[in-house]
Amino acid sequence: MLEQTINAFDNLCREILATHGGVLTWKWDPRFESLLIEFTQETVESVRGVLDKHLNYVWEKSSLNQAPEAVQDFGERLGGLMSNQLLFASDTDNGTRIFCAWWPWADQNTISIRLAPDYSIFDDPAKSGLIDQTKKMFGI
Repeated sequence: MLEQTINAFDNLCREILATHGGVLTWKWDPRFESLLIEFTQETVESVRGVLDKHLNYVWEKSSLNQAPEAVQDFGERLGGLMSNQLLFASDTDNGTRIFCAWWPWADQNTISIRLAPDYSIFDDPAKSGLIDQTKKMFGI
């Protein structure tokens, strides 16, 4: 499950960047231990298309309580969801555990996403190694 999650996470991140020809840049969000990218409405459809392709489930505030436990736990780590925020998730039963928080901004033009594997499946050294590897891969 670990290797499968790492590979799926890497592929998803790289595909998001590839669809935008270097216009988007990953940042590191230490608060949520996740990759962070911000984009405008012009990019919404293409980013959403990649997420829909890789992450089979989308949850919102009203449905999160019906999500699998791992998804609910990730939502709690984010502080819950507000209106218009979404939580994308891979199929947690298929061997990968990847989550993406979709957060529209108040300006109604900018959206940020935070993308991370489910670190709870890693022991501390593996988690630290994955974070370091991720930062290095994406030049953070």
